[in-house]
Amino acid sequence: MGEGAEHDAHVADLMADHAAGLELEARVRVEAPVVEGHPRGQADADVAVGQGHHAFGRDVVVVIILVVVVVVVVLVVVVILFVVVVILVVVVVLLFVRVIAGLIGVGLLLRRCVLGLARPVFGLRLGFRLRFRFRFRFRVASVDGDGLIAGAVRLDGSRREGDA
Repeated sequence: MGEGAEHDAHVADLMADHAAGLELEARVRVEAPVVEGHPRGQADADVAVGQGHHAFGRDVVVVIILVVVVVVVVLVVVVILFVVVVILVVVVVLLFVRVIAGLIGVGLLLRRCVLGLARPVFGLRLGFRLRFRFRFRFRVASVDGDGLIAGAVRLDGSRREGDA
């Protein structure tokens, strides 16, 4: 056989292989299950004939997009939780500071009242006796020896002496 004949035989083998490949590809594409709206059946057919890199590439892109979306959502949730925790901590600290300041303020007020340097804001005067004054100038009347408040009526209907 000459060189030309070898070349022709080689080309004929390549053509036969190519035809067999096309036949295999056609058979696999027909037999591959195709799910509506999902290219998985086509991807299986592509892998069977050695052309799977395109379908695999699409799957990888979808997975990467899903991972990015999940990471972004998780980061947003973490940031929101962090802001909520910071706000709660600030509120608790401010309340604590206010309570401490209030206690200090009451202590200073009581100290000034005891020393006689200030009249109490709350109507509380400290000294030898405690007397409470209310906003409506409610006064407790004196109590007599029987334990009756001035103006009270006894069980027998009589009033305390000196009452009108």
